[in-house]
Amino acid sequence: VIAINATATGGYGTKEYYFYITKPNGQIVALRNYSTTNTFNWYPTSGGTYYIECYVKDILGSIKHKRISTTINIK
Repeated sequence: VIAINATATGGYGTKEYYFYITKPNGQIVALRNYSTTNTFNWYPTSGGTYYIECYVKDILGSIKHKRISTTINIK
């Protein structure tokens, strides 16, 4: 299991978080739609390099995002 946690600062009011990944084959998969929960447990089923993105929006609709990559080795 991969625990994903995002923390946003700034903006106004309650934040909502949207997580998705891009698989090694280029397929994009939503992990969680916008929610006030800023954590997510991900269970990758195959190895390779993945891109994980999180979009955060505040109550005014301002959106920021961050993208990271990680390599998964499954044995």
